[in-house]
Amino acid sequence: AGFVGSHLIELLEQGPDHVVAWLRPGTEPLLSGTRVIWHSVELHDRAAVADAITAFSPSEIYHLAGVPHIGDSWSHVHETFAGNVLGTHHLFDALRDTRLKPRVVITSSAFVYAPSDKAITEQDTIRPNSPYGTSKVAQEMLATRAWEDDGIPTVIARSFNHVGPRQAPSF
Repeated sequence: AGFVGSHLIELLEQGPDHVVAWLRPGTEPLLSGTRVIWHSVELHDRAAVADAITAFSPSEIYHLAGVPHIGDSWSHVHETFAGNVLGTHHLFDALRDTRLKPRVVITSSAFVYAPSDKAITEQDTIRPNSPYGTSKVAQEMLATRAWEDDGIPTVIARSFNHVGPRQAPSF
């Protein structure tokens, strides 16, 4: 329902299938597509996530939900870890419980790497320097475990800075 998700929905709507998109209870999507089924799901609620996975049996999951603000992560550590790690944990638990194995794309961040004054590559050191970056490393570990231990095909996308329409001014 947020900045990046709204752009993904625009892309997915060009395909033949309907899109089931989750949003946090009490929020509104930045963009509502014509072929989007919106479903209110609190990722902090394990049972709600399990119910939504059971109801829709997804064939693909693009997990973009979470707490995205690096600066705010210092004063909202609990919320950052709950939003980025606990929600991901509940998602993979629900997939394990239902024995579904959709392809899952997890959006991580360049902030998992140690700060550097040169261009970063995937071979650089993983050493986040914020609660946000640390939560993204933990999220990646959950995704890796789901792939290696449970055979749930996961892809980890380490996004670097991106900007565009519908982005909150705080970024």
